[in-house]
Amino acid sequence: MGDPKRIALIAADLVAHFEKRTEAMVVCMSRRICVDLYEALIKLHLEWVSAKDDDTEAEKGKACVMKVIMTGSADDGPDWQPHIRNKEKRRAMANRFKDS
Repeated sequence: MGDPKRIALIAADLVAHFEKRTEAMVVCMSRRICVDLYEALIKLHLEWVSAKDDDTEAEKGKACVMKVIMTGSADDGPDWQPHIRNKEKRRAMANRFKDS
């Protein structure tokens, strides 16, 4: 499921799908696959990345912001740490994503 060639194909398909719509949610089989898919997607569209969780530019329609929402721990590797948020931050992001 997490083969790099498969992830690259899925990333390309998601980009094509997303460019026809304004929003999307993707659920992955594992956290590793999720992070790998995120990395594949940003290779195709780096402008979809924002380090901030409350990106106001995206809210103004100037950027598409892609986020990984997952639980984790301090034991997770450094590549995963930017995607790990506490319960409060996950809830705030969920509310922002649901607000049309």
